[in-house]
Amino acid sequence: MRTIFRNNRIVHTITTIAVSMGALTFLASLLFVGMTPLESLVFAVGIIVANVPEGLLPTVTLALAINVQRMASQKALVRRLSAVETLGSVSVICSDKTGTLTCNRMAVEATWLPGASERLAGDRVTGDQAGLDPVAEQELLAGACLCSNARLDRSGAAVRAIGDPTETAMWMAALAQNLSPDALQQRHPRRRELPFDSHRRRMSVVVEWDGDLQMITKGAPLELLDHCGPEGRAAAVAANDDLASRGYRVIAVARRRLDAALLSAPADQLERELTLVGLLGLYDPPRPEVPEAIRQCHQAGIKVTMVTGDYGLTAQAIAGQIGLLDPPAGGHDLPQADPVRVIQGNHLDLISDVQLRQLLKYRNRLVFARMAPEQKLRLVQAYRSLGEVVAVTGDGVNDAPALRAADVGVAMGLEGTDVAREAADVVLLDDNFAT
Repeated sequence: MRTIFRNNRIVHTITTIAVSMGALTFLASLLFVGMTPLESLVFAVGIIVANVPEGLLPTVTLALAINVQRMASQKALVRRLSAVETLGSVSVICSDKTGTLTCNRMAVEATWLPGASERLAGDRVTGDQAGLDPVAEQELLAGACLCSNARLDRSGAAVRAIGDPTETAMWMAALAQNLSPDALQQRHPRRRELPFDSHRRRMSVVVEWDGDLQMITKGAPLELLDHCGPEGRAAAVAANDDLASRGYRVIAVARRRLDAALLSAPADQLERELTLVGLLGLYDPPRPEVPEAIRQCHQAGIKVTMVTGDYGLTAQAIAGQIGLLDPPAGGHDLPQADPVRVIQGNHLDLISDVQLRQLLKYRNRLVFARMAPEQKLRLVQAYRSLGEVVAVTGDGVNDAPALRAADVGVAMGLEGTDVAREAADVVLLDDNFAT
C-alpha cells in the first residue's frame, strides 16, 4: 500500500506540473505573444500532452527503484532493474533442488555394504546386529574421505569440514566413527585425481596404499556399477532405489588395485573392473518455508518444476515431501488426474523439441532429474517458446546457463557459487526460497 501511495503521489505531482505549465503557456502566448485564444489553447494543450510521456519514464523508473529498495529490505538484491517488472509476470518457476528447495546441509544417514543389511545413522552395530561389519563400514568412509577435496577447520571451538556439502558430510560421518580424514590423506598420499564432472557423474583418485597404488572412485551408483563386475549388482541397485525412494542422495564408493604402468592412462582405462565397497545415503532436509511458498505459487497460478542433477527417485521423494507433486483438486481417483512423471536427462535427449513442448504444455506434475547444464538450458528455452515467463532459481555452477537464459534468474546468495550470482538478476541474501 505504501508503494501504491508513493506512485499515486508521483503521478499527481507530474499532472500538476503539466497542467500548470499548460496554463502559464496559455496566458503567456495570449498576453505577450499576441496569439488568438484558440491558438493559445492549442499550444497549451500541446505542452501538456508533451509533458505526459516525458514524465512517464521517470515515473516508471522511480516505481521500479522503490520496489528494488523494498526488496532489498527483505533480503533480495536486484542486479537488473527491469527484472522487478518481469517478476510480476512470471508463470513458471524452474527450481534446482539441492541448496534451493533443501537446506544444503547434507548428513550421512544410512550405509549399505555388499552382503550386509542397511544401517541407519544412530544405530548401534554389534557382531550379530544389523549384519554390518564395523571395519568394512570404516573402510567405506575412509575411501569416501580419500576421494574428496574437503578439509577440516580446527580454528573454532568445534571441528568442522569445509568444502562441497556432500564431501563434508562424509568427513563428519568419518569423524563420528573415530576416523581422522586429514590423517588418512597424509597416510595415503594422492598420486592422481580424475575430477568429478556432470557427464561421468563420478570422481576418482589414485593413492598410495600399503606400498601399492589403489584407485578409489565415488559417484552416482548406477553409473558406477556399470564399471564394476556383475556380482551383487542386483542387490546394490535394489538398495540404491530403496534409499533414494526415501529422499536420500546415494553415493557409491568402489576401488581397484592399480599397476604403476596405468597411472597416466586415460579415465576410461582406469575406471573399469572396479569392486564396489558400499553405498552411503545422505539426507538434505527441505527448507521449512518451501511447502508454504509452493502452495502460494500454485494458488497464484504459477507452475513450479523441479530440475535437479539428483537421481529420479530421490528427486521425486523430496518433491513429494514439499508438496510439489500434490494432485489436482478432486483427488487421485479422477480419470483426468495428472500422474507424476519423472524424466531423466538421458530420456530428455530422446525427446524432440516439439514433443518436449507438448509435454510441458499439457503436464503439470513433472520432475526433471539427472539433468546436465545444457539440458536445464533446453528446458528453459522450451518453456519460453510456449510463451511462458520463466524464473529459474539455483545456486550452483551448473545452474548458470539456465539462470542467464531465464526471464528472471534468482540465485542463492549465502551458499550459492560466484558463477550463479553473476548469472542471476536477483540474489537472495538469506537463501530463503519464500523471499
